[in-house]
Amino acid sequence: MTLGEAEQMGDRTGMALSLDNLVFLENAKSRAERAMRLAGFSQALKEQVGGEAPPELLLLNDPWEGARRYLSEEEMRAAWEEGRAMTREQALAFARGESA
Repeated sequence: MTLGEAEQMGDRTGMALSLDNLVFLENAKSRAERAMRLAGFSQALKEQVGGEAPPELLLLNDPWEGARRYLSEEEMRAAWEEGRAMTREQALAFARGESA
């Protein structure tokens, strides 16, 4: 399921999983601050729905490990908190590249 499909269906778990995949890609592209913002929102979304996906669906690397190559702990924490503070609309627009 894509992020857009999950959004259209109102599937918050699907949105979080899609965002987790995007986080992995952003870290792989050396865009760690963006990855951490998305990871922060994804975690907040998971908390809203009551948890994580089954472990077999969570085979991605830890976003913190990927971001450590590019950001300090302080920068990672700040980006994470910015992501956690986003509304769903803000986070999805950010994921689509519609906002900075």
